[in-house]
Amino acid sequence: MSHQPLQLHPVEEHKRDCLARYYLDNLSRTEVASWLESQTNACYREDMRQRLNTQVRRLKECRTELETSQSITWVWLTEQWTLRELQHCMEAARLDAHAQAVLRGLIDKRESQVRTR
Repeated sequence: MSHQPLQLHPVEEHKRDCLARYYLDNLSRTEVASWLESQTNACYREDMRQRLNTQVRRLKECRTELETSQSITWVWLTEQWTLRELQHCMEAARLDAHAQAVLRGLIDKRESQVRTR
């Protein structure tokens, strides 16, 4: 018997993505693992595990891309990134002072875009 992916309403998908993001931002790995194991519904638990893993993988990809590219290319490289992904890279990526200044400028620009929407 193959495992069929859940067909969720878009609002429910969004809620689960937001919950995963909240837990990643505010809980330790141990707390997230404990929360996952406490979920009694196996389908929900697996869906949330996949969402958490997807977001962790995306943050790692963003950080790697940023660390291995020239800061001159960041404007177009980061165009599709969320503000959260940019902020994560600012905190976690190994960047020199110049690169941090460039990234800070991109974050400030994105924050002003979010405020004006």
